[in-house]
Amino acid sequence: RSKVIKDKVYITGGIDIDKNQTNIFYIYIPKTNELKKMENMPNPHAYHTMEYLHYYKSILVIGGENNCCCDLFDLYTEKWTSLPDMNYPRANPSVHLDKFTNRIYCFFGMIGDMISNSNLYSDIVEVLDVKRAGLGWERVEYKNRADLDFKYNLCYLFPLEEDKVLIYGASGVREFAKKAAIYTLSKKEFIKVDKKALSDI
Repeated sequence: RSKVIKDKVYITGGIDIDKNQTNIFYIYIPKTNELKKMENMPNPHAYHTMEYLHYYKSILVIGGENNCCCDLFDLYTEKWTSLPDMNYPRANPSVHLDKFTNRIYCFFGMIGDMISNSNLYSDIVEVLDVKRAGLGWERVEYKNRADLDFKYNLCYLFPLEEDKVLIYGASGVREFAKKAAIYTLSKKEFIKVDKKALSDI
């Protein structure tokens, strides 16, 4: 996975020639065409999610194939630290940082073996309070008022005003399987999105 931040490309993990997950970490600088080998991540990751947490000026690397590990890279110190493992291993989860409550939300993802295509989709949402990270991740018992099967969705997140997040997408061809809902963090519930508004996305 890679993430472009300002004038640098941060590259993490993947699978090696023996199909093992790796903990490698590189920084590529396009301006000078320089590839720098950096300190390895604390944990190996592949098919993971890599998210820039602007509020903390850090990169979160989370989950992966049969993987529940979470690692955080501080852009200032250029050091890695580990966060508590998620309770449920998932590949490609969607991540949202609520900067008002200092909580990281991890939505859905894929479970199982990616290579053999035996993977399934997860409908689990977990949350971690960054300031009390030692307490670990907590599963969110949410209400699904949108009446959607989130085990089908492969979603993207778009923060809206205050404590609302737009969940959008679907596994497969999105042009034929658009799905969307709005999740309210404080109420712990998904609500429907107007179909006309969805067609304009």
